[in-house]
Amino acid sequence: MGVLVVVVSQILELRTMWEIPSIVQFCNVFADALDGPRFTVTNLEMALVVPGNQLLADIHVALLRAMLPKSRVIDEFTYVDYLAEVFDTYEAEYDWDDSNPFRPPAYSHGQIARAHARRQKAEREAKRAAGEMGSSSDDEEEAAAAAAAEEAEYLEADEDGSVPYLSYSDITLEDRVCMLHTLCLWQLEYSKPVTEAAHAMHGNDLRVELLGYDADDRQYYYFGGLRLYRETETPDDEPDLWENIASSEDDWKAVLKELGRSRDLDQKELVKAIKKRILPNLKAEAAEEARISRVHAGSLVPRKMSSRLMKKGRERAAEREASLRLARELAEREAEEAARRGTRARRSSRLDAHAAESEAEAAAREKEERVRRREERAQARLIAQQEQALAEAEEERRRAEEEERRREERERRLLLRERRDELDAMMAKISAAFESYEAEFTARGEPKAEAFRHFTQQPQLLKVKKNGKGVWKARAVRPLREPLPTPSSAPA
Repeated sequence: MGVLVVVVSQILELRTMWEIPSIVQFCNVFADALDGPRFTVTNLEMALVVPGNQLLADIHVALLRAMLPKSRVIDEFTYVDYLAEVFDTYEAEYDWDDSNPFRPPAYSHGQIARAHARRQKAEREAKRAAGEMGSSSDDEEEAAAAAAAEEAEYLEADEDGSVPYLSYSDITLEDRVCMLHTLCLWQLEYSKPVTEAAHAMHGNDLRVELLGYDADDRQYYYFGGLRLYRETETPDDEPDLWENIASSEDDWKAVLKELGRSRDLDQKELVKAIKKRILPNLKAEAAEEARISRVHAGSLVPRKMSSRLMKKGRERAAEREASLRLARELAEREAEEAARRGTRARRSSRLDAHAAESEAEAAAREKEERVRRREERAQARLIAQQEQALAEAEEERRRAEEEERRREERERRLLLRERRDELDAMMAKISAAFESYEAEFTARGEPKAEAFRHFTQQPQLLKVKKNGKGVWKARAVRPLREPLPTPSSAPA
């Protein structure tokens, strides 16, 4: 009866951990990528409470095989050792208050032995209470001998004097859950099959479904299956409180009945979401959970395995691992030798090909050189012809420009000569007109200077004068549009 109380209390403790449904959802979504089992929340709770069962081993084996190299032989005998090794390797990234949970605390070997003995005694009492342990003295002696051998092995130190890893049963229930959840998170970073599957999935495949809030602002989450979880925020820095409030069809009906009594708008929306999104599929989820539970019915029974069998299993796994390592080394050596042979063959073929093609290449180069010379000569001739044509064109242009300049100079001289003749003729007319004008003034007895003044004041004349030789010169003469002054027009 005491064992059942402990089991029930541990299951109730697990139902307050949000990591449990998260682990189940992750493993079921990536079951194909991990090549692992599909299971329900109830299966995982029973597997964690009663360690040493096949389902717990299969889950860890699938997660470890996806992370570690394929050369590692990971099975039900060796997965605990590799689990401890993994948490030693990734301890820097492990979200844990202390170090690797498999490492025992710093206390004496006597304390370790007493703790181990208490664990063995509790296991024997649990088996006896559950009717799984025979009443014959032979069975009891065999169990006692196995416990003694396991205690002796437990107390052995490593070669460097350090205390060996704790067994999986010595780790607390909370640490088992946190380690398994951390393994799931590491898959997204260190497991190639999981990362490839995650990239191919839709973004909502791993998203937790928030159904809504009740009147007290508590959140309701659905991870699939028959479980409904409620999260209640706590004051200060304490972690939020998680509760599993439904795990069967009757529980869902009771929850709906309780939630339906409130008039709060958020709580009414929560009831609508449950009725619309969850209730239609609840029977199918119950049938699927029942099917999966039947599949794992035998794998949840703790295995009876002595330390001698465990040791033999580890030895066989070590032998298989050594065989795989040796085969891999042989394959690598054979591949290296084949690569060297291939390199030598390629080098020899390249040398032969070079020797066979050297004469052809020389002839081809000589022919290319002759063609190049002919092309250069033709190019040179073409350039010379182009330069000669340019020079002739430039000479023709220069001659044309010189001829045009000469023509313009002739026209300019001719124009100057015509203007000079026209000016001379006009000056001759002015001189003749002045002589007659002067004669008229002289006949009237007036001085010649008065005649000159009157004559030069005529509007059609501008700035005319006589030079020292008596020749009329003009710096500017208007065109003779009006007749020159005559003596009759002179003032009396």
